Amino acid sequence: VNGTQMAMPEGTLVSGALAWAQRDPRRPCTLTQDGTLTYAEVLHHAGGVKEVLERAGAQPGEIVAVLAEKGPMQVIAVLGSLLAGAAYLPIEVGEPSARRDEMLADAGVRFALVDKPMDLFPSICQFVLSSLSATESLPEPAPISADQVAYVIYTSGSTGKPKGVMITHRSALNTIRDINARFGIAGKDRVLCVSSLAFDLSVYDIFGLLDVGGGLVFPSAQRVADPSHWAELVAQCCVTVWNSVPALMSMLQNYLVTRSDVNLGSLRPVFLSGDRIPVELVQDASALLPAAELVALGGATEASIWSIFFLLSELSADAKFVPYGRPLANQTVHVLDD
Repeated sequence: VNGTQMAMPEGTLVSGALAWAQRDPRRPCTLTQDGTLTYAEVLHHAGGVKEVLERAGAQPGEIVAVLAEKGPMQVIAVLGSLLAGAAYLPIEVGEPSARRDEMLADAGVRFALVDKPMDLFPSICQFVLSSLSATESLPEPAPISADQVAYVIYTSGSTGKPKGVMITHRSALNTIRDINARFGIAGKDRVLCVSSLAFDLSVYDIFGLLDVGGGLVFPSAQRVADPSHWAELVAQCCVTVWNSVPALMSMLQNYLVTRSDVNLGSLRPVFLSGDRIPVELVQDASALLPAAELVALGGATEASIWSIFFLLSELSADAKFVPYGRPLANQTVHVLDD
C-alpha cells in the first residue's frame, strides 16, 4: 500500500500556464457567463500584477494577500503573485475584520491584491486588480526554487488559534500531477470552480487544470451557491471535472432529482473531499451521474490538498461507510492505534 515512490516534479505552479500561453495563446483559460479569457490574456494580466508588486518592492518569498470575489481576477492575482516569486495568502472578502487582520499581521503581509479598496491597516499597500495594466509580452517568472512556498492557507482554528499552513510548489505539484495522471485530466477538460480560494480544493481547480491546458468555469457572483446555476454551467460549458465537498454535491443531487431534463453527462471524474461522504450520497449520485467516476479524496491541508483516494465504484452494496482509501504518489498512510 505504501509503495508510492515516484520522481518528484520539477517546476512551479505557474510553469504549465506559461507553457500553454506560449504554445496556444488563444486557448480558453477562464470562462464565465460574461465572456472568456484566453491563456495569453490571463498571463498578460498576471504579468501586470507581477510588475506592480516588483515595483513596490515585493521580494521573492514574500506573502501577498488576495482578497477578491470568486472569478478570473482571483486567477490573475494568484498567478501574478507567483510570477513575482511571492506566495499568495487567500482571504475571503467577507471574513470578519478581526480574524482577517489577525491573519494579515501573523503572515507579515505588506501587499494586498483586492477587488476594491478595503479597510485594512495602513501599513498594507493595496492594489486594485481591475486598475492594473496588462503587459504587452508574456511575463518572465522570477527565478525561484520548486521548494519555495507557493501559498499559505489558514486553518479554521477549531483546535485553537488558526495557523498558516505553508505549501511549496513541489509539494502541490506532486499531488496535482498524480491526480491528473491517475484520472486522465488533459487539455480538453474543464472544472467548475465552486470552492473558496481560501480552501485548498481551489488549488487543484486552478493549477490542476492550468497545468494541462484545461479551462476554469466560474459561476456568477450572484448565483455562486445556486445548484441550478451549476447545472446550467456544466451543460453550457461542457464541464468535465467536479471537485467539491460532499455537501455541494448533495445540493446538486437534490436539484437534479427534480429536473429529469437536465443532462450532466459531460462530467467524468467527480472528486469529493473535505468531509465525511455519506454512503447514501454515493448511491444517489451514482444513479444520477452514471457516466461519471466518483472518487473520494482526503488529507490534511498540511499534506498538499489530498493524501489518499478511494474509487467509490468499489464501494460494496452493503457498505455502512466510505473507506479512507490508499495513499497518493510519494505519500504513505499509517494506522497509529487500535
